[in-house]
Amino acid sequence: MVNLIYKDNLTSDELKRLDDYFFGKHLEELLTIDNNVIIKFIDKTEFGVCFTKTDLYSSLYSLVFDYKLFFEEEFIPKYKKVLELMNYLGIEDPGLSYILADHYYYKNNTDEALKYYENIFKKGFNLCSEGYIDSLCRYLKLTDNVVEKLEELILNSPKTDYDIEFIDTYLLLINHLDKSDALYLVYIDEAIKKAEPLVRKVQKEYAEELILSDSDIERDYCELFSLKMEYYTINKNYKETYKMYKLLTDEIRLSGCARYYHIRDLFYNQMLKDMSVKYPECNFFEDISNQIFKVIGNPDALKENLEIVLENQMGQTFNFLVMSIHREVIIAIAPLLPELGIGGTIFTTLMFDNGQMYLKNNK
Repeated sequence: MVNLIYKDNLTSDELKRLDDYFFGKHLEELLTIDNNVIIKFIDKTEFGVCFTKTDLYSSLYSLVFDYKLFFEEEFIPKYKKVLELMNYLGIEDPGLSYILADHYYYKNNTDEALKYYENIFKKGFNLCSEGYIDSLCRYLKLTDNVVEKLEELILNSPKTDYDIEFIDTYLLLINHLDKSDALYLVYIDEAIKKAEPLVRKVQKEYAEELILSDSDIERDYCELFSLKMEYYTINKNYKETYKMYKLLTDEIRLSGCARYYHIRDLFYNQMLKDMSVKYPECNFFEDISNQIFKVIGNPDALKENLEIVLENQMGQTFNFLVMSIHREVIIAIAPLLPELGIGGTIFTTLMFDNGQMYLKNNK
């Protein structure tokens, strides 16, 4: 029966017999035949109903799943054969091109790797797919027009439910852009807007369990806020820098992504340093880690919303507002910054020496 498929002029009856034969239990036998012959057979059979095509369509998905789990270099010709049939049938590649592209990437066969990467990452690729981001990073290492390629992918991706890999792709683009590019902030804001629903969903799920999630999507979210804060810091836009400081602080608190406190404080301190050119009193904050501040005026008692003056070890002074008091030991204070109002909170320990009141910075 199988030899009949090689006949040049198949009748309708012969096509039906072949279709009945390959459909189901003999489909694997069909896959041993040259693709050109298979395609020719299906094309001719499509004048009627082709059950073999329908069966082949669904079976190729299962094959790709097996290939992804059990990749064997010796079976590469078979992988390529399946991929060619998938392209013919219009099946969206669920991962076979990744397998081949990554294989050739690690073999340093750039031409073959690029061929398969470009079969995936083309206009219209769905960035809401899963499992592509590592392959995309490898592809970008092989191409020169990184920004243009990422912009094309983002602008032409189908608008479906966004997921973390779409946000990761935005971050790839943002990190390849010059900060002076007019689209730098545009892409950050787009990514923040797309990421927010994902972040809130995760936080809602974890809130029910009364734990902080510190998830990958929340880290991406904090990263985007950090990049925006960095941008305003570099451009000495103090109001926007401090706005991002507060937003980032809120997101760290909600997510538990504590690693971003470091980057937040880095840009905040840089902002204070830059401000000291115009406002020399801000030199007070040049290095206050673990410093002990003298409370000027020595008020009888500290209380919330009380404005106090502190003197650092260099003899410089600055006005602070008492934000909260915890058991009269831990005092949260915030500087009254020029242009910005109440600055970031500093946690201090209350101390006395010979009747003099001091506050020790706990950081």
